[in-house]
Amino acid sequence: MTIAEKIKESRLKLGLTQQEVSEKLFVTRQTISNWENNRSTPDIDTLIKLSDLYQIDLETLLKPETNLPPSSILAHFDCSPRLRFHRLLNTYRNNDPMDSCCTFFVTS
Repeated sequence: MTIAEKIKESRLKLGLTQQEVSEKLFVTRQTISNWENNRSTPDIDTLIKLSDLYQIDLETLLKPETNLPPSSILAHFDCSPRLRFHRLLNTYRNNDPMDSCCTFFVTS
């Protein structure tokens, strides 16, 4: 499940409209729509606010669902923290388990 799908599903579970969420986060309704339709991704501050609003932890929101337990994936990143964050967001947003910036090691 992508970040976009998780954002939309979480909003619907709470019975909130895009307009209500946009007012709580001080963004436009179109911004919420763009996030939910995978046209853009919220920044880290907004992701934290979304996780609080939707009552889900940030890790659940960001990590793609895989068959491996989260503790079995160790990541080594060979890039700056800012670039690493953006690459991770794009990786999770696209549900792509590998990224050119990042080397992932799977442990047993």
